[in-house]
Amino acid sequence: SDEPMGTRIAEQFGSGLLQDQVIQEWEFAIDPPADIMFSVDASCSMSDNTNQLASNFSSFISQLSNYSNNWQVMVTGGDTGCNVGGILNPNTPNYTTTFQNAVKCKDDESFGVFSPNPLVSECEPISDQFSESLLTEARNAIDATDGGDCNYGFIRPNAMLHIILVSDEPEQSEDTTGETWQMLADQIIAKRGSAGLVRISSIVGDVPNGCQSGGLFGASADAGTGYVDATNYTNGVFLSICDSWSDPANLQLLAETSVLLDAYPLDYGAIEETIVVNVNGYPVSDSYWHYDSNTQSVRFDSNAPQEGSSVTISYVPIGLCE
Repeated sequence: SDEPMGTRIAEQFGSGLLQDQVIQEWEFAIDPPADIMFSVDASCSMSDNTNQLASNFSSFISQLSNYSNNWQVMVTGGDTGCNVGGILNPNTPNYTTTFQNAVKCKDDESFGVFSPNPLVSECEPISDQFSESLLTEARNAIDATDGGDCNYGFIRPNAMLHIILVSDEPEQSEDTTGETWQMLADQIIAKRGSAGLVRISSIVGDVPNGCQSGGLFGASADAGTGYVDATNYTNGVFLSICDSWSDPANLQLLAETSVLLDAYPLDYGAIEETIVVNVNGYPVSDSYWHYDSNTQSVRFDSNAPQEGSSVTISYVPIGLCE
């Protein structure tokens, strides 16, 4: 400035007015509901893994029963995502055998993908161009849960939706449909209605270099890109398909993820420093949780609240400048 008196300094003081505190509460049932979907790569190279999945299903259910007996399980089959073998629950007769047949019918080295025909006890061919685009298959399956659709009744109020993807290839939806893994994950979350009630887990090859199982003739898998991204995005479980993924400890992880809520969506964006978390009336240190501003939720990194817990989160929402 050409002001003759030169530079002058003036101090100004102000204070912000925070909005009212918001309190949100969650109450969890003793036997929480879980809706679990398996989408499995049906290519010929997957036969050993589909057999492994089939033979360990009863062990998975045994682990799951430690958390809940209020579960539903389905296997997606083909492009439509319609269930193979029905929607199973603890009251379904011979549900273990039905699951095993559903998984094994998806892998036929001679003719491709099949669906079981209960009338003739055989597998019948179905279209499955999305066999290595499992997020597309899973999205289609979730879209088919409305009244009158083939998967109606699978999505239940307040149930955790846990999608378990099994493949030795990367996720290839972007090549087949132009949709990225995140677009598909977001569509699944939107259909479910809450990011806190969706988990996507993956039994796939290690990222970024893939993997090789033990032994001279051990099977190999390409990096499970896309699948692992969706797993991290939804706080699911990643298991290497080249390792002992069906060990009891890993099956326990999958079972726990099917039931326990570890992400709590907030109604408003929060000022992080104001967040206070209480479980069963006791404050929880922020060393056990963090605030994810992208999903506008509080996520537990460890010691997630167990069934029957009461969770209260208070915070001051971010104000909008006008």
